[in-house]
Amino acid sequence: MNAQGPAPPADLHTRRLPLQKLPPDTPLWRVHDDRRDPIWFGPAPGAGPHGRFDAGAAEFRVCYVALSPAAAFAETFLRNPGRRMLDRTFLGSRALTALTNRRPLSLVRLHGPGLAHVGATAEVTHGPAYELAREWSLALWAHPAQPDGILYNSRHDDDELCAALFDRASEAIGHVRSERLLSSLLLRGLLTRYRVRFDPRG
Repeated sequence: MNAQGPAPPADLHTRRLPLQKLPPDTPLWRVHDDRRDPIWFGPAPGAGPHGRFDAGAAEFRVCYVALSPAAAFAETFLRNPGRRMLDRTFLGSRALTALTNRRPLSLVRLHGPGLAHVGATAEVTHGPAYELAREWSLALWAHPAQPDGILYNSRHDDDELCAALFDRASEAIGHVRSERLLSSLLLRGLLTRYRVRFDPRG
């Protein structure tokens, strides 16, 4: 274990992964630029890794989703701890999209006791060292069990769950509906939940 957290153990490929099955038609949520396709596995071809669980050398691509609208909102707008004001212009450019899975998805539980099962700690999912998280993502992607992705607690609301889906699951993901976030009936409840409001200057 280094200062940033534990690396994947050498015997990870022999361990039984703590897998959770998401049944078909599980709602999966994204907040994204409304000019872009709601189903997106990144990074883009030729681009370097950006997200926490992206492949370091483009071995695979990842789509980040949440299991609730709250988690999708928190992961998008609560990245500056303590911030109470949100930019209305930024919110106005975002869509709230519901996706679903056409087949069961097998996800590694990288939270709760699942962390101990694989030899990880919460630094992997919440810590600042994205290089460490990408090392874990690659090791789990390459595991003989061939999981569809990683299930983890939202860093900005750890009551909620998010998933990093590997592109081997891309054919299983379908688009249900999208709406402008500012027009969503869910927005007021999300603002209340996190005690944030619009910046009057925006």
